[in-house]
Amino acid sequence: MAAPNSSNVSAMKPLSTGGVLVAPFGTTLPTEATPSGAVTISSSFTALGYMDKDSNVSVSEEVSSTDQNAWGGDLVLTVSSSRTETFSFKAIEQNVTTWKLRYGSDNVSGDNANALIVHDGASFSEYWSVIIAEKLGDGRVHITVFPKGVLSSTDSIEHSDSNGYGYGMTFKALAYSGSKTSYELYYTPEQVTTTTTTTA
Repeated sequence: MAAPNSSNVSAMKPLSTGGVLVAPFGTTLPTEATPSGAVTISSSFTALGYMDKDSNVSVSEEVSSTDQNAWGGDLVLTVSSSRTETFSFKAIEQNVTTWKLRYGSDNVSGDNANALIVHDGASFSEYWSVIIAEKLGDGRVHITVFPKGVLSSTDSIEHSDSNGYGYGMTFKALAYSGSKTSYELYYTPEQVTTTTTTTA
């Protein structure tokens, strides 16, 4: 048995090219297989830019189960009935990619400087592929891939002259293969090539 190693303990920081990357559902994803060579994050992915520090980027799983007890009270069976994985973040840059993610691709026209954004709830039925890309203290790169996500809830938006304007969003990770909803990859930096666009 290996001894505890403090070098394996690390906080996570976003990659300099962006910590949250999004693309339309169906975009080619980083390999799910055990990495044996270089991996390229497709240029179809766009980085959202800065995330709110206080909100962080969070991933959670909720599992519901039903217990069966025998006569006399012994617990003899637990059956999982459902599992839901969600991820959330607060994007604080004002750019077209963030607006499309929040309000729906068809509801945003124009560019960062001049845009029209329509609010009609269409964003809650649009599928996205999302990557969370982070760097560990020892230099390794950690990538979490959500092949199929859909916006499920949003935070209120504060219009303030003392706090930054931002978009808090929570997504449900939908099954993309059987019951799989996401996967994680660890790479050394020299294995990772990022060709993503930064905040288009």
